[in-house]
Amino acid sequence: MFRWVMLGAGNIANTFARTVREMDGHEVAAVASKSQARAEKLALTHGIPRFFDDYEEMLESVPADAAYISVTVNDHARLTQMCVRHGIPVLCEKAMFRSFDEARKTFDLAAERHVFTMEGTWSLFLPANLTARRWLEDGRIGSCQDMQVSIGFQPEMDPSSRYFSRTLGGGCARDITVYAYELSRFFLGGPMEEMEVEAWGCETGVDIENRIRMNLGGIRVLLHTSFRAPDMEEQLVITGEKGSIQIPHPHYASRAFLRSPEGKVLDTFDDPASASFRWEILEVERNVRGGKLESPVVPHGLTLSCAGLFDLIEEKLRSEG
Repeated sequence: MFRWVMLGAGNIANTFARTVREMDGHEVAAVASKSQARAEKLALTHGIPRFFDDYEEMLESVPADAAYISVTVNDHARLTQMCVRHGIPVLCEKAMFRSFDEARKTFDLAAERHVFTMEGTWSLFLPANLTARRWLEDGRIGSCQDMQVSIGFQPEMDPSSRYFSRTLGGGCARDITVYAYELSRFFLGGPMEEMEVEAWGCETGVDIENRIRMNLGGIRVLLHTSFRAPDMEEQLVITGEKGSIQIPHPHYASRAFLRSPEGKVLDTFDDPASASFRWEILEVERNVRGGKLESPVVPHGLTLSCAGLFDLIEEKLRSEG
């Protein structure tokens, strides 16, 4: 049995706990939250035997094969480091860190202690995205020419929410740009030859819209993410000389389409049930049991690179401040 402990008891933690409960060979042994009431409610809902209002107490009391961290971004580095010091492998929700410095220090500690750590970018494990990447690798759209990713919505303006609170690590970059950037590297993988960053902020001091232009191994890439786009068509499109690949809502993808140059659908993937946490959960188990320190799918280098992008966006906001 692969035993999980959970740090955080919010909405996404409920989804994670439900997924683990439905998987053979996995269980959640305990959950901790700053709010004992929330931890108890999650435990009772999902049949978790123990709950705590103190993270350290849980880590000291409950044997675990891995920890899942789903608190707000501002506390990710501290809690990841806490788990690492207890020798417990970590799956931490995206964005795993607020800055390159946080990422470097945490991964250095994990390497020193020989503990597995991984950013929970579930998009990189979804079957729809894996199928689309296989189409690309098999040459079904020929030589790749460009890629565009757009993700956006309009959350209610609440300065205290995780979206807009600077204290909680809010902002468009750490909430949705992380998906767009890491998906672009997942699909194309080429060296970064050029990057241009645009960012717009709001009155709370966080970014609410990003436009990023890159050259990845000679391929043009445009990423557009926004907190002020309620009607944005969320999609990832890769265009090649022989056709294109389109993925609606790529950050939680369950569909993908392979099209001819004229737009005719040549192949599809469509499975709503495939958008699940189970794939990254299995990735953690596989790597932990294999004695690995990082995942080949979400390597530390990818997380570090994305954290460096957050720094560039912060610099852009300050310079235009």
